[in-house]
Amino acid sequence: MRCFIAIGMPNEVENRLRSLVEQLKPLSHAVKWVAPENLHLTLKFLGEADEDKVPEIIGALKDTTSAHKRFLLDVHGTGVFPNTSWPKVIWVGLDSEGGLLALHSDIEKAMEPLGFKPEKRAFTPHLTIGRIRAGRDKPLQLEPLMHEITTRKNEDFGSFEVSEVALIKSDLQPAGAVHTTVFGSPLV
Repeated sequence: MRCFIAIGMPNEVENRLRSLVEQLKPLSHAVKWVAPENLHLTLKFLGEADEDKVPEIIGALKDTTSAHKRFLLDVHGTGVFPNTSWPKVIWVGLDSEGGLLALHSDIEKAMEPLGFKPEKRAFTPHLTIGRIRAGRDKPLQLEPLMHEITTRKNEDFGSFEVSEVALIKSDLQPAGAVHTTVFGSPLV
């Protein structure tokens, strides 16, 4: 099964981001937007995992989350990866005064003995809200969209207490990925 470990977004944040996406959509047709119900902060992408390994993943996740306290996560600002000259991913920023980086690091460490290699890239907490579809060979009309994203770089979309980390199954469908929570592991 294709899966990942993530923090889900509460309805209030989903609704604010749904409104943001509805405002950005008309500015470019070159973007595939993420459905608000699929927004999450990926802590660890596991990829294809054997079904018989799921109990081990859940056990390691339980052990890890039981050592971490709940914390606040702020949702604010917009931007793109890698840059506005060549955008590929449109994101909303995430920030935590404490807890998030340690939790991420401990999940990486807990999954490594189970055969999931640590991510080589630095952890950059964000929510992907859209992906640019066209390639270098296609002219894009992205200036209005990039202007709006830059204008909203400090916009606040709310904050919430992170109380759970979830193992999520991702089924790829023609209309987009369908995410199903396999297990929710509470923080203390």
